[in-house]
Amino acid sequence: MIPGLNLLGVAMRIVGAQAVTYYRNTGRITSETGRDVAEYAAPVVINTGSVQPLGGERYAEAGIDQHREYVTWWVPADVLGIGRDISGDIIEYGGARYQCQHATSWFAQDGWKEVVCVLVGRAGGHA
Repeated sequence: MIPGLNLLGVAMRIVGAQAVTYYRNTGRITSETGRDVAEYAAPVVINTGSVQPLGGERYAEAGIDQHREYVTWWVPADVLGIGRDISGDIIEYGGARYQCQHATSWFAQDGWKEVVCVLVGRAGGHA
């Protein structure tokens, strides 16, 4: 890849973008029962990315659970995946809710990320 070329921007002009409802993880709070639970900002709609199914051949490459459903979200935003003390962001797309698992960053040079997300339920639940 050529840094600064912004391949995502080029691709979006060809394939078009899809709307995704995005919930940014803001940290953790302690619930009334004493459990640490993830907290999220109010949802925003991002209209500038693309959601694609994650192909089975990539499951083995990534070392992820083959019994779950994943998508790749290509997005010009600084999205958070799961990390130490971070639950990862949440997206809703196509009637489903996905948790952002792993983000490969091209953000510094081109302003976008490739984010692998796992299906966690139906859209419309509480983030």
